[in-house]
This record gives sequence, structure tokens and C-alpha cells, in this order.
Amino acid sequence: MAVTCETLLKTAYLNRKMSLVGGKTGLNRIVQWFHALESTEELQFLRSHELVFMTGISIGNDSAKLLQMLRGVNEKKAAGLVINTGKYIEQIPPDVIQYANEKRIPLFNVRWAVKLGDITRYIGELIMTEKSREQSAELLVKKILFAEIKDYHNLLTQDLKKKYGLDQACCVMVLDLLEINGKDQRELSEERRLDVQKIIGLPFARLLVWHNDNAVILLPQSEILLSAGLDIYAEKLRESLQKRFDVDVYMGIGNVYKEMDDFKKSYKEACFALRIAQKQKGVRCLFYADTNVFRLFDRIGDVIFLKEYYQELMGPLLAYDKKNKARLTETLEVYLDENENAATTIARLFIHRNTLTYRLRRIEEIMNCDIMDSDHRLNFRLAFKIKRFLEFMQD
Repeated sequence: MAVTCETLLKTAYLNRKMSLVGGKTGLNRIVQWFHALESTEELQFLRSHELVFMTGISIGNDSAKLLQMLRGVNEKKAAGLVINTGKYIEQIPPDVIQYANEKRIPLFNVRWAVKLGDITRYIGELIMTEKSREQSAELLVKKILFAEIKDYHNLLTQDLKKKYGLDQACCVMVLDLLEINGKDQRELSEERRLDVQKIIGLPFARLLVWHNDNAVILLPQSEILLSAGLDIYAEKLRESLQKRFDVDVYMGIGNVYKEMDDFKKSYKEACFALRIAQKQKGVRCLFYADTNVFRLFDRIGDVIFLKEYYQELMGPLLAYDKKNKARLTETLEVYLDENENAATTIARLFIHRNTLTYRLRRIEEIMNCDIMDSDHRLNFRLAFKIKRFLEFMQD
């Protein structure tokens, strides 16, 4: 997980050098790098998630300009502001501290006797170390889930397994954030990636990778999930991401497996569940276990066979509809979908009850069957499930 302002304060070295004077509730802001600024004109060069250092050599004790600097830090979505006090700035004004608290901007004080170069060098090393850890975790997840060979076993010590939770049962979650779609990992803005990491939170953000335009998370069944429930965690996560990015978020979740070699299977299941969720009306989050008969068709894997089987079951009725521009197939599908309830069927189709009775009689004649026979109803239901599955699998 990326370094935050809270991470900095928790290190013994920086805790002795820096003191937090405002914006305590914003300590979860991510620090991606640092930037030295001495005037408000230089704010245009500031990037998001950078921690700003200033000595006040150009501003001095001008409270208005200090406040303007802090506003600029907030507008640029920087990590926070570190003010070097004691020479050019005697002390941080109360209105600047108040603004930091209101806007949740971490505001630090460093006394003049402390060398800023030592602090920035330490922060830089801390950030680079964490980036190296993230890259190692990302490489590990990619090897486990996507590599054809199993050389990842050589990378895993027991300590490493325990560190990432890979010594316990895991499942895979795949998320599609539509606004991010269409960009590969290198093109994704770093800010957006960091925002997703922050929302997912530790420890799961360590096992987050981007693949085929989707966010992929390897989820160990830790105490967090076991206590809250995977379904509750997933829905809260989906809602948080949707609120943050103001887009539709779809989610597929694979089965839980204990053996690491099966995690790849969970990824494929999650992708399948995601695809079904994207095609089903009103569904945003779907577990592979809840795809029901569709996973049976997926395991069959023979789309040509399923198409032929559908034609075999429904061929005469489909041919009749095509020749006569009728709607008997649709009528039967809605009738079965409504559990043979005539009232709700006619309401959905906007037809008269006598029309429904006539159509059902014609269906029985064309298909040479009794709709009330349980075997015939099962065949028809199966046929319509195959039809929906084939629609889901279309790009």
C-alpha cells in the first residue's frame, strides 16, 4: 500500500523531526513524492499526492499568503504541507491551522534547526522501498493468476505467504469500473490507481493488479472477511467505488480455494461471473456460485452444441414465428418466467387473457406437447436458459 501522511508520523525518525499541527483527520492522504515551494506562483507545478515543503523565504510571516498556499495545496490534491518555522516564519498562524482542520489537510511543523534535506531524503527512501514492495506483490499476483508456468512457487517463502495471506484460503474478485475501461495499466492515471487502492484498503490493496482493463484482487479469507462476510465486504466496496468515481461498478467473485494452484481457477470464475453480471438487468455484484445453471453451460464449453441443442428444443416454434411474424416463443418464455401465472404474463405482454389462452394452445399444437407436463416445462426452461447464456457470451 502507498505511503500516507500517517505512515510518516509512525516512523520513529520522522516522528522526532515533524509535528502535526492541523488536519489530523486527513492523515490517510497518500504521499507519492515531495515538492519544495516558496511562492504561490509555483503552485502550478505541483502534482497531486506530493507533500509540500516550504521555508517561507519568499512569504515570511504573511498570514494571507500562507493561507493562499494551503488553499493551493488543497486544490491540487497534494498530500499536505510542511512548514519550516523559526527563521522566516516564526509560527504557523491560527487561521492557517483552522483551514487545515476544516479541509482535512495534514499540516506539519518542522523547526529551523532540523535539516529539511535529511527529512526529504528519508521520505524518498521510504516511498521507493514501498514501491518496490508493491511491485514485488504485483508481480507475484500476476504470476499466480496469469502465468502458464508455476515458477511463482520459487518466489514464495513461508514468511512471504503469511505476509500476504496466501497461506490461507483465497478467492479472486474482478472489478470493472466503466470510466477506467479502455485504458491499460500504463495509461491509467496514477491518482486513479491510488484512489482505488485507498478505497480497497489494507491488507487487500497489496494484492491488487490491473489486467485486461479490470481491477483484479486476490482476497485472502482473513479475519476481516470472515467477521464481516465476503458478500457484505463486496457490496460496501462496490458502493464506495461507485460513489467515488460516479460510474457503474460491476463485480465478479470466484469460489474460495485453499490450494494456491487453484487461485487461477477462481480468477476465471470471477471473470465469468462479472460477464454475467454485466449482461443481467439490475445485477452489479455476482458470485460464481450464484450463476446457477449458467456455470453448467460454461463448463460444457461447447457453444456450437448449445446452439444446436436450443434449435433442437425450440426449432418448430422458432420457424413458425419467423414464417408468420408471430410472438409465440416470447409468449412462452414470459409465461414460464412468470411461473405460469396468467395475470402477470398478460400484464407483461400487454395482451388480453383470451389471447394468451389462444397462444398457449397454438404452442402445444406446434410443439406437440402438453405445457402442463413437468418434463416439457423443464425442457422449455432449459432452452430459454441456454438462449440467455448465448446472449451473455456475445461481445
